[in-house]
Amino acid sequence: MQQNIDFEAIVANIAQVVIILDQNLTIVWANRKAAEAAGGDPAGQKCFWLYQGRDSPCEGCHTLRTFRTGEMVPNQSTVTYEDETRRRFDGFTIPAGRDEQGKVSLVAEIAGEV
Repeated sequence: MQQNIDFEAIVANIAQVVIILDQNLTIVWANRKAAEAAGGDPAGQKCFWLYQGRDSPCEGCHTLRTFRTGEMVPNQSTVTYEDETRRRFDGFTIPAGRDEQGKVSLVAEIAGEV
């Protein structure tokens, strides 16, 4: 028997940070844990600005690598907040959507705090 599975509801409520980014590194969707980590809904913001306070993508950006290669990329990162506190995350990036030509159009970043 085939059943519909509500993956969005599952991902929205898991304990890891999950964000979906477009090719401009703009966050187009975030789960509840990502909103908590960002201090509010991060949709519409650039990940590098929001999480690292940068004006341009991070050196060696794992998300850009996934857009380029179409492959999952494990990564570790440290997020520095305005009050200078830091949180470490361990996770990966993975293709989350493709265009009509099969090119990666969305990438998911999944990370858990360590």
